[in-house]
Amino acid sequence: MISTTIPRITLERAATVYLPTDTKQPLVIGLAAAFTAIIIIFMGIRIYIRGYRMRRSWKIDDTMFILSSIFTIAQCVAVQLSASQGLGAHLWRLPFSTLTRFTVYSFVLVLAYNISFSFIKATFLLQHRRAFGLPSIMRLCDILLGIMLLISVALLIMNGVAMKSYLAGNLLLTVQNIDKITTVTYITAGAHLVSDIVIFILPMVVLWPVRVTKTQKIGLYASFGVGVFTIVILIFKIVNISETFSSPDPSYQVVTATVLAIAEPTSAIVFACAPFIRPLLQRGGASKDGSHSSSRHLTSTSGNQADPMRPERSMQPQSPECLSIPTSPQMVRIIEAERSIDGDIEDYHAALFVERRGNSMNPFTTQLSSPTKD
Repeated sequence: MISTTIPRITLERAATVYLPTDTKQPLVIGLAAAFTAIIIIFMGIRIYIRGYRMRRSWKIDDTMFILSSIFTIAQCVAVQLSASQGLGAHLWRLPFSTLTRFTVYSFVLVLAYNISFSFIKATFLLQHRRAFGLPSIMRLCDILLGIMLLISVALLIMNGVAMKSYLAGNLLLTVQNIDKITTVTYITAGAHLVSDIVIFILPMVVLWPVRVTKTQKIGLYASFGVGVFTIVILIFKIVNISETFSSPDPSYQVVTATVLAIAEPTSAIVFACAPFIRPLLQRGGASKDGSHSSSRHLTSTSGNQADPMRPERSMQPQSPECLSIPTSPQMVRIIEAERSIDGDIEDYHAALFVERRGNSMNPFTTQLSSPTKD
């Protein structure tokens, strides 16, 4: 007699036989390590330029940059730990104990993401405030900093409340909890998108009336507007949110959104260091405090000692207005920074912005001091 008994197989055996068994864990760990290396490199660049070669130039925007880099590295570490506990693997191949640790690392990842992104945005606003140096723009940056602080605190609280049941060990989330987490994720991404647009578009609006050549204006836009690429990364992440939370295999599908989440602050960190590429690549000798010591010295047209209030410009003037150099102490400091071969490129842009601005009608226009007389 032939037995008709159907052999019993375990769920794990069925998953091994009938379901996919590939994994993205090595890819996630490798990308997180690469992002960590990039962050450390640009941290070193900023510390070297602002902390060593321009020792007196270290300010609060540099401190914010370092804090953002530290939290982004923490985010990368959390991603690597999550990958070791199941991030990138299929859900049906993960034991319950692994899922419990995976949820803790995911929560740390969310917190580190919001904190690091907030610090890097503060870095950009403080750099804009420092670069342009006009009272109206400084007040606008202060207002935006205050608004961003309130939004960041609200987002941290919202994400913590949304993931409360998830952290409590309730891994089998209900549809209501999933919808709550999805909604909070969309709100967080939308808030970051709006703030990114304001922060990265602001310099372009301010630079619009500046009377310079087309090539010079493109250079200014490129220097201040490279952060737009961070907005593009964020948009890609928003597109993947729905697919991530609606998938029956979230530990595998969330990889794309997670990688984009660490790519956002990493790209912003890289772009925040864009102004330091020029002084880093300079070959001329300069002292550690940023003073000029090469053959590029300042001379007057009569051959006498140069007037410290009338520095030689590196570009030929395009109009009579170009000869007007503001003499307020703040702008003299900015132009003195431009004079150095290791000068801060932000101060260089500020000097060019104020000098070329002239009397154009713009909401940001401020009254400048009269030019010096020969």
